[in-house]
Amino acid sequence: MQTRTQRWAESNLKQIGRRWFLTGAGVTLTLPYLEALFASDAEAQAVAAVKRLFLFHMPAGVNGTAWAPVGTGTAFTLGPTMKSVDDAGLKPKVTVVTGTSAPGGPVGHTCGISGVLTGFRCVGNSTTNSVSFDQLAAKQFGPQTRFPSIQLGTAHNTENPNQEPGFSTVLKDNLNWADATTPLSREIVPLTAFNRIFAGMLPTTGPLTVKDSMRKSILDYSLAEGAALRSRLGTEDKVKLDQYLSGLRDLEAQIQTTTTVGPSTGVCMAGDAPPAKPADLPTTVKLMLDIVINAFKCDLTRVATFAYQHTTTEVRHDFLGVNVGYHTGVTHHANQPAALANYATVNSWLVSQFVYALQQLDKTAQGTGTMLDNAACMCFSELADGNTHSSSNIPVLLAGSAGGRLLTGRAVAGRGAIEQVHVALLQALGVSMSSIGRAMAPLPGLLA
Repeated sequence: MQTRTQRWAESNLKQIGRRWFLTGAGVTLTLPYLEALFASDAEAQAVAAVKRLFLFHMPAGVNGTAWAPVGTGTAFTLGPTMKSVDDAGLKPKVTVVTGTSAPGGPVGHTCGISGVLTGFRCVGNSTTNSVSFDQLAAKQFGPQTRFPSIQLGTAHNTENPNQEPGFSTVLKDNLNWADATTPLSREIVPLTAFNRIFAGMLPTTGPLTVKDSMRKSILDYSLAEGAALRSRLGTEDKVKLDQYLSGLRDLEAQIQTTTTVGPSTGVCMAGDAPPAKPADLPTTVKLMLDIVINAFKCDLTRVATFAYQHTTTEVRHDFLGVNVGYHTGVTHHANQPAALANYATVNSWLVSQFVYALQQLDKTAQGTGTMLDNAACMCFSELADGNTHSSSNIPVLLAGSAGGRLLTGRAVAGRGAIEQVHVALLQALGVSMSSIGRAMAPLPGLLA
């Protein structure tokens, strides 16, 4: 005998599309896509094929010796700075690119920041740039999400007067540009970012209310109906449904100590609202990365940039044992062993933060793989080396295969413009683009 869920599914699911909605008392629950319930294989493939772009910026270059991989192709060893990639077991899902250059310009920091994602060589006495490549992806994906893109960070460059005379701090502070005259400023306060991005969703703090009790009743019903539905599913669908039901059980537990800020927009969770003032810099970084990951999971955006500090930051990394200003005391190392060691230490920590985000993406199932498998991620800097301000051999660490379109588990010795990497990433994401800045084609060795 059919359960209520089975009878309802037979008569309704194929008529309303790929998502099953249960609504009431201000809560909306979304059943994951289950192939067994729908006729269209093409629709299942479309769900699995959702792609995302994540950019992670490290300021003022790297210790090149500690960064550089040994070997090329699939026979390579990651540099010491990228040990956290190995430790996380993610080497098969990354690609290290060496040898590409950013456009550069008359002054290192300003022209490095302004050109590394746009391919535009900056000029003095101007605030004009060009569209950054991430925004080309945002224009394509944006209509499908609440936010075309999000830009988060931990600090702004507020030098006044500008220490590179004749070059605007607008260029020096902004990586992302919607067009030649519209920089996209990053949000640096986690609570502000959280409130803006997850407005109307369910946080995880506050007392239980009557409305929350009603939500819990709907969750109880959903759990029971989902369990009944499980008996008619195949192995792959059972895994998806079990993940969904597990999320509902977590939500049920959270509701015991939860209040709402408005209607829920699905079974994804915004997570805890950050404190108004995080305890320290590492906490701020993790909070911002969690916001990015949860925004991806909730499909609120498919394009995100996280920028750590800024190109001339003097932050001290006391928590790493680096007790001097980063810009002048570390990146301007003058080839001194102690400064170079500090440079590598901070670089290693930053890579580990990128790896943290990758791990969260890799824990999230999507299609026959994970969200990481279907994403294109890039960890990079605007300079090769902070001491020389060189724009040659920019550090680039890619992760994710964009659904199999990017080759991974290798080191690629490139030549030419870093914009060739950008073209490859866009093409892998399905954005029709053959040229950016100086690049007229994707970098060889990146696309499958």
